[in-house]
Amino acid sequence: MNRSLHPARLATAVMRILLVVIACGAPVAAATDFTQTATQLSTTQVQISFTPTTTSTFVDLHYIPPPTPPIGQQNVRMTNNAGTWQFTIGGLTSGFVLEYWFTYTKNGAGLDSSHFTFTVGGGGGTVATPTFSPAGGTFSSAQSVTITDATAGASIHFTVDGSTPTASSPTFSAPISVTATETIRAIGVASGLTNSAVASA
Repeated sequence: MNRSLHPARLATAVMRILLVVIACGAPVAAATDFTQTATQLSTTQVQISFTPTTTSTFVDLHYIPPPTPPIGQQNVRMTNNAGTWQFTIGGLTSGFVLEYWFTYTKNGAGLDSSHFTFTVGGGGGTVATPTFSPAGGTFSSAQSVTITDATAGASIHFTVDGSTPTASSPTFSAPISVTATETIRAIGVASGLTNSAVASA
Protein backbone atom coordinates (compact mmCIF):
# COMPACT_ATOMS: atom_id res chain seq x y z
CA MET A 1 0.00 0.00 0.00
CA ASN A 2 1.34 3.42 -0.95
CA ARG A 3 1.31 5.83 1.99
CA SER A 4 2.22 9.50 1.92
CA LEU A 5 2.10 12.36 4.41
CA HIS A 6 -0.60 14.97 4.21
CA PRO A 7 1.03 18.25 2.99
CA ALA A 8 0.40 19.96 6.34
CA ARG A 9 1.96 17.06 8.25
CA LEU A 10 4.89 16.99 5.83
CA ALA A 11 5.53 20.71 6.42
CA THR A 12 5.43 20.16 10.18
CA ALA A 13 7.92 17.29 9.92
CA VAL A 14 10.29 19.40 7.82
CA MET A 15 10.11 22.27 10.33
CA ARG A 16 10.96 19.90 13.18
CA ILE A 17 14.00 18.64 11.27
CA LEU A 18 15.12 22.21 10.58
CA LEU A 19 14.78 23.12 14.25
CA VAL A 20 16.92 20.15 15.22
CA VAL A 21 19.56 21.16 12.66
CA ILE A 22 19.57 24.75 13.94
CA ALA A 23 19.77 23.59 17.55
CA CYS A 24 22.82 21.49 16.67
CA GLY A 25 24.74 24.44 15.16
CA ALA A 26 27.68 26.16 16.85
CA PRO A 27 28.06 25.05 20.50
CA VAL A 28 27.09 27.55 23.18
CA ALA A 29 29.91 29.09 25.23
CA ALA A 30 30.50 28.20 28.86
CA ALA A 31 30.20 31.02 31.39
CA THR A 32 33.83 30.50 32.46
CA ASP A 33 35.24 30.86 28.94
CA PHE A 34 35.57 34.63 28.99
CA THR A 35 34.85 37.98 30.61
CA GLN A 36 33.23 40.85 28.76
CA THR A 37 32.51 44.52 29.42
CA ALA A 38 30.65 47.37 27.77
CA THR A 39 32.22 50.78 28.37
CA GLN A 40 30.59 54.08 27.44
CA LEU A 41 33.34 56.22 25.87
CA SER A 42 31.12 59.18 24.98
CA THR A 43 27.46 60.07 24.54
CA THR A 44 27.38 58.16 21.24
CA GLN A 45 30.10 55.48 21.60
CA VAL A 46 30.31 52.21 23.53
CA GLN A 47 33.42 50.02 23.56
CA ILE A 48 32.83 46.27 23.82
CA SER A 49 35.69 44.19 25.28
CA PHE A 50 36.04 40.40 25.31
CA THR A 51 38.81 38.58 27.18
CA PRO A 52 38.92 34.79 26.62
CA THR A 53 40.40 32.54 29.30
CA THR A 54 42.21 30.58 26.57
CA THR A 55 43.70 31.95 23.35
CA SER A 56 41.18 32.62 20.57
CA THR A 57 42.21 32.85 16.93
CA PHE A 58 39.38 35.30 16.30
CA VAL A 59 36.44 36.94 18.06
CA ASP A 60 33.43 38.25 16.15
CA LEU A 61 31.00 40.72 17.68
CA HIS A 62 27.35 40.65 16.68
CA TYR A 63 25.09 43.53 17.66
CA ILE A 64 21.76 45.17 16.90
CA PRO A 65 22.23 48.91 16.12
CA PRO A 66 19.54 51.58 16.51
CA PRO A 67 16.58 51.10 14.13
CA THR A 68 17.28 54.35 12.25
CA PRO A 69 18.47 53.79 9.60
CA PRO A 70 17.18 50.18 9.57
CA ILE A 71 20.41 48.33 8.74
CA GLY A 72 19.80 45.22 10.86
CA GLN A 73 22.24 42.96 12.69
CA GLN A 74 25.91 43.85 12.34
CA ASN A 75 28.78 41.32 12.43
CA VAL A 76 32.34 42.58 12.87
CA ARG A 77 35.77 41.09 13.61
CA MET A 78 37.10 42.50 16.89
CA THR A 79 40.67 43.77 17.30
CA ASN A 80 43.06 41.88 19.58
CA ASN A 81 44.67 44.25 22.06
CA ALA A 82 47.18 42.20 24.10
CA GLY A 83 44.70 39.36 24.64
CA THR A 84 41.58 41.49 25.04
CA TRP A 85 39.47 41.80 21.90
CA GLN A 86 37.78 45.18 21.43
CA PHE A 87 35.43 47.04 19.12
CA THR A 88 33.84 50.49 19.48
CA ILE A 89 30.25 50.96 18.34
CA GLY A 90 29.24 54.50 17.37
CA GLY A 91 26.05 56.31 16.35
CA LEU A 92 24.22 55.45 19.57
CA THR A 93 21.71 57.57 21.46
CA SER A 94 20.92 57.92 25.16
CA GLY A 95 18.40 55.36 26.37
CA PHE A 96 19.05 52.90 23.53
CA VAL A 97 19.39 49.30 24.73
CA LEU A 98 22.29 47.75 22.84
CA GLU A 99 22.04 43.98 22.38
CA TYR A 100 25.24 42.11 21.54
CA TRP A 101 26.89 38.68 21.61
CA PHE A 102 30.07 36.94 20.46
CA THR A 103 31.43 34.12 18.32
CA TYR A 104 34.94 32.97 19.23
CA THR A 105 37.26 29.98 19.09
CA LYS A 106 38.41 27.71 21.88
CA ASN A 107 40.73 24.77 21.21
CA GLY A 108 39.86 24.96 17.51
CA ALA A 109 36.07 24.92 18.03
CA GLY A 110 33.76 27.83 17.20
CA LEU A 111 31.52 28.88 20.08
CA ASP A 112 28.59 31.30 20.44
CA SER A 113 28.03 33.29 23.63
CA SER A 114 24.72 34.19 25.20
CA HIS A 115 23.28 37.66 24.50
CA PHE A 116 24.12 40.74 26.58
CA THR A 117 22.55 44.21 26.82
CA PHE A 118 23.83 47.65 27.72
CA THR A 119 21.70 50.78 28.16
CA VAL A 120 23.41 53.80 26.60
CA GLY A 121 23.52 56.72 29.04
CA GLY A 122 21.85 54.59 31.67
CA GLY A 123 24.59 55.00 34.24
CA GLY A 124 26.84 52.22 35.42
CA GLY A 125 29.24 50.53 33.08
CA THR A 126 32.97 49.99 33.43
CA VAL A 127 35.94 52.23 32.71
CA ALA A 128 38.08 51.04 29.80
CA THR A 129 41.27 49.19 30.76
CA PRO A 130 44.32 51.48 30.52
CA THR A 131 46.97 50.85 27.88
CA PHE A 132 50.74 51.38 27.96
CA SER A 133 53.06 52.90 25.37
CA PRO A 134 55.43 51.27 24.80
CA ALA A 135 53.89 47.94 25.76
CA GLY A 136 55.72 45.78 28.28
CA GLY A 137 58.82 44.01 27.05
CA THR A 138 62.60 43.82 27.28
CA PHE A 139 64.60 46.91 26.29
CA SER A 140 68.27 47.75 26.07
CA SER A 141 67.84 51.34 27.29
CA ALA A 142 65.67 53.38 29.66
CA GLN A 143 62.05 53.88 28.59
CA SER A 144 59.50 56.65 29.04
CA VAL A 145 56.12 55.00 29.60
CA THR A 146 52.81 56.71 28.88
CA ILE A 147 49.47 55.37 30.16
CA THR A 148 46.19 56.26 28.45
CA ASP A 149 42.54 55.37 28.94
CA ALA A 150 39.80 55.41 26.30
CA THR A 151 37.04 56.47 28.74
CA ALA A 152 36.49 60.21 28.54
CA GLY A 153 37.24 61.95 31.85
CA ALA A 154 38.78 58.89 33.51
CA SER A 155 41.76 59.35 35.82
CA ILE A 156 44.54 56.76 35.83
CA HIS A 157 46.08 55.50 39.07
CA PHE A 158 49.22 53.40 39.04
CA THR A 159 51.89 51.55 41.03
CA VAL A 160 55.45 50.63 40.06
CA ASP A 161 56.15 47.94 42.67
CA GLY A 162 53.77 45.31 41.28
CA SER A 163 51.08 45.95 43.90
CA THR A 164 47.43 46.35 42.91
CA PRO A 165 46.53 50.00 42.29
CA THR A 166 43.48 51.64 43.85
CA ALA A 167 41.81 55.03 43.55
CA SER A 168 44.20 56.18 46.30
CA SER A 169 47.33 55.26 44.31
CA PRO A 170 49.31 58.02 42.56
CA THR A 171 47.55 59.64 39.61
CA PHE A 172 49.29 59.39 36.26
CA SER A 173 50.05 62.86 34.92
CA ALA A 174 53.40 62.56 33.12
CA PRO A 175 55.43 59.80 31.44
CA ILE A 176 57.09 57.37 33.86
CA SER A 177 60.84 56.94 33.46
CA VAL A 178 61.80 53.26 33.69
CA THR A 179 65.55 52.67 34.09
CA ALA A 180 65.47 49.14 35.55
CA THR A 181 63.15 46.15 35.54
CA GLU A 182 59.84 46.96 37.24
CA THR A 183 56.15 46.17 36.87
CA ILE A 184 53.76 49.03 36.27
CA ARG A 185 50.09 48.37 37.03
CA ALA A 186 47.24 50.80 36.42
CA ILE A 187 43.48 51.24 36.70
CA GLY A 188 41.06 53.77 35.25
CA VAL A 189 38.62 55.54 37.58
CA ALA A 190 35.63 57.68 36.61
CA SER A 191 32.63 58.99 38.51
CA GLY A 192 29.52 56.83 38.13
CA LEU A 193 31.42 53.93 36.54
CA THR A 194 33.03 50.76 37.90
CA ASN A 195 36.82 50.95 38.07
CA SER A 196 38.57 49.32 35.11
CA ALA A 197 40.32 45.99 35.16
CA VAL A 198 43.96 46.22 36.23
CA ALA A 199 46.41 46.66 33.36
CA SER A 200 49.95 45.39 33.89
CA ALA A 201 53.23 45.75 32.00
